[in-house]
Amino acid sequence: KGLEGADRFVVGTNWEITWTDRDPALDKRANMERTDYRHDHYYATTSWKSSIPLSSFSFEKFDFRQSKPIDFDAAENAATSVIDNHCTNTPVRRQKWLAAAQANLKETHFYGSCQHNTDVPKGSSIKTREGRIELIKKDRVVLAYEESTEKYHVTDIVWEALVSGAVPAILGASNLESEILPPNAAIFASNYNSWDKFAQYIQKVSDSKSEWESFQTWRSDDTALVALEEKLNFTRTSPECRMCRWAYSKRYGLGWNHSQQVVQETSIPRKFCLSSHSHHVIQPFVESFHGGTAPPEPPIQDNKDADETDPACQEKGSRLSVDSFGIHRTVWNHDGF
Repeated sequence: KGLEGADRFVVGTNWEITWTDRDPALDKRANMERTDYRHDHYYATTSWKSSIPLSSFSFEKFDFRQSKPIDFDAAENAATSVIDNHCTNTPVRRQKWLAAAQANLKETHFYGSCQHNTDVPKGSSIKTREGRIELIKKDRVVLAYEESTEKYHVTDIVWEALVSGAVPAILGASNLESEILPPNAAIFASNYNSWDKFAQYIQKVSDSKSEWESFQTWRSDDTALVALEEKLNFTRTSPECRMCRWAYSKRYGLGWNHSQQVVQETSIPRKFCLSSHSHHVIQPFVESFHGGTAPPEPPIQDNKDADETDPACQEKGSRLSVDSFGIHRTVWNHDGF
């Protein structure tokens, strides 16, 4: 705990690792600069694109396999919120979304301090995970409204909603629906252009058993569950241990499976590619020049498997520019012994 929020360093190197699980919308330290690696600066943040991704998810706390739908007929035709802090001045104006829900839904039970309208029953609590989930299970829908919509930043608000068995209505990470959760796992605010329309659709789902059940099928879909567990598998290992793996792999030139956060057998692509932007080698290694002004780095490519048909990749082109000089050099591509 003494290292919480503190940057990390790797002994024997100049590597600096910014380490924070804060929301990037609220803490500028959590915003990654994609080119910082050129200066030996790396990140451990809630972004899955960071070198050592951090997550509030835990398989011990959130077991999707044991998560069953609540009984539609026994549950109240209402929506629950247990959000108890940071109600105002959030990047997404969370208070406005909650107020719209109160105005458009037939019944709401807001146990937390945000738009509070229902006292916590005697014997219940919103201070523990178990207590919050117990209250959520009483209603057909749970409002899981995060502080921002930053990609990959997902807190217990969403995970608790998903395992509760109610249908989650989520205002949160903008890529939750497209990249992380199974299809139809929740109602997403990002699909609506106003908080009123979002709330009105929540009520429609709460009214209709067939509509409500359509958001529960993922819980019994083994293919969907396996895919979700695969994405979250990296959380089974502590971030500190994953940092050690990453540093070991990087320092000794070993292969690295980023999504699973494990060392793997080194693999050198057989593909040869010159950048059409700067004419220096970008596959299977990156060519750079020191002393003088080096040719501009090529733009970071999202598609790392680009082949020779890619307009950014070419096999010929020998002229480079360094400062005011033009350099011609020959590169041999010899694949084999």
